[in-house]
Amino acid sequence: MDTPNHSRLPLEQWNSDMQTAVDNIFAVGKQLLSVHRRASPKATEVAVQWNLEDRLEEERQALNDSVVMLRGVLTSIDAVWCLMNQAQIQESQMRQSMRECAKLIGATLPSLQRNFLTIRHCALDLLRWSRQFAEITESDLPDEYRASYARLLAYTPIFRPALESLQSDLLQRNANARVSDELQELLSQLTHYMAAIETVRAFVTSVVSPPMDLVFQDTHSFHEDWTNKGPEEQGLLATELNDHCQLLLYDAAGFHAGVQNIQHSLPQDLEAALYVLAVNNCRIVFSMDEDPVFRQIIVTLLRVVEVQDLKDTIASLLPILYRDFSGE
Repeated sequence: MDTPNHSRLPLEQWNSDMQTAVDNIFAVGKQLLSVHRRASPKATEVAVQWNLEDRLEEERQALNDSVVMLRGVLTSIDAVWCLMNQAQIQESQMRQSMRECAKLIGATLPSLQRNFLTIRHCALDLLRWSRQFAEITESDLPDEYRASYARLLAYTPIFRPALESLQSDLLQRNANARVSDELQELLSQLTHYMAAIETVRAFVTSVVSPPMDLVFQDTHSFHEDWTNKGPEEQGLLATELNDHCQLLLYDAAGFHAGVQNIQHSLPQDLEAALYVLAVNNCRIVFSMDEDPVFRQIIVTLLRVVEVQDLKDTIASLLPILYRDFSGE
């Protein structure tokens, strides 16, 4: 039988490997920024505008903090599991361990999710910058940066089935007539934790090996709107738009939950869908189409307007959509 001192999860090796992975992500990211910012004056200008150098430091800090927090959560989960598999254990001790574990997960998840947003924003903006403003055809650094993230998934084949097994054991206990509040709370928090981790895994997978290419196209009207925005606002809008549309690659439900979907019936039984993303007082209006042949998701940027102008803007776009859909 296991004892509390006999870990079921290889936490020490995991911690060491994750620290190495974080150091590698940061090193490759710094090299990518250093080399590719020399691609053109525009590359340097945008790198400074997007504050990429400082954000790489923020990415490393968020990754390191996340490893520390995850180790604490996993250690607590592991302790519960080991106690559950002891031949003789006092009920009060079991309840205390479950209560402490549930409390730790609940307290840690918000910070983990905030760190995830920091990491996601930085990684996606760095890759978008290198592709859109700082491309160097012969450079392998963007691919190396993507590959460096793959190390974060190295323990998925070990940890995922282990946590699923623990969840199954808890559910079996939950089916017992004598169910404690501590057990139910732990089950609830563990479910939230596993859902959050699956979202992170899906994001990392999409960075390492994107299922489709995300392509942005802008219209003349959007370009006119865009040029009326200052550099700081442009940076914020670009980050929020890119970050949210990237959800299409790994979390479609999350994408649709964060935008307003405006469906319109057009003549000749045609249907058109517009999406509106809110960023402070601005509204970005766009359409989205999938091209399975070329493995692309095409986001067409139509307008970026103030919230009070949205209704009139939508109305003005309908004739344009009809012409596009009908071919007239």
